[in-house]
Amino acid sequence: MLMGHAAKWLGDAYPGLGVYLWVMSANEQARRFYERLGAKNAGITIKPDPGGGNAPNCRYVWQDPSVLREATARWMCTPSPPTDLSDRKC
Repeated sequence: MLMGHAAKWLGDAYPGLGVYLWVMSANEQARRFYERLGAKNAGITIKPDPGGGNAPNCRYVWQDPSVLREATARWMCTPSPPTDLSDRKC
């Protein structure tokens, strides 16, 4: 999974530093996904959209890449979520 690979790389390259990403406030599905992976919403900021205009965006934070890496490993080993990820291996 991409998030797991990113967490490993970040942990190797920048151990002990936090990780964050921006997600549009209206994107509830993505927000729940990051929350299930242990991210905390650190606040909402109005940011410009690539296609024009502005929208509220949430800054999701993990205190350390290891937290994200452990969460992705746990998530990959749980029974399949609604989307088909049947090729997961634990």
